[in-house]
Amino acid sequence: MEGKRRLRILFIGNSHTYFNDMPAMVAEKARKAGFDCEVTMIAHGGWYLEQHVQEPDVRFNILYGHYVVLQEFSHPFGPEEKFFGAVRTLNQWIREAKSKPVIYMTWARKEEKEVQPRMTAANKQIAKEIGVTSITTRRKDDLINDILKTQAEALGYRFNGGTL
Repeated sequence: MEGKRRLRILFIGNSHTYFNDMPAMVAEKARKAGFDCEVTMIAHGGWYLEQHVQEPDVRFNILYGHYVVLQEFSHPFGPEEKFFGAVRTLNQWIREAKSKPVIYMTWARKEEKEVQPRMTAANKQIAKEIGVTSITTRRKDDLINDILKTQAEALGYRFNGGTL
């Protein structure tokens, strides 16, 4: 089963995705857990998912990943309908590619704490609509643990949070 431990993850987002090189951190943890992990990202500072939908290379690049991590712009957050529309389109492309979407929810600014409940509600709503069972928070450990657990179980392994 060694060959089946391959894992490809595509990140689509903005500076919350690339600022601390989240994809590389996730790949490192996946490799330590026993996966042959490759990551790539399409991330532009200040971009909403709606803008990514308009880029021709995004649909093509979705073919790359077993998982496609979607991260919406959050400063300012909204309007929700644009976020929902973009996720619906991306989800269609992701499912056509036989991949799995992951919602990566970021956070409100400290001075805008009142926005967080709205962001959380919107992320939960769209995740439920598209059939994503969990929403990943900003912590890389949450993100990779969610992905690795799902992938390990699909391959018949048990993932204990650090290794197969």
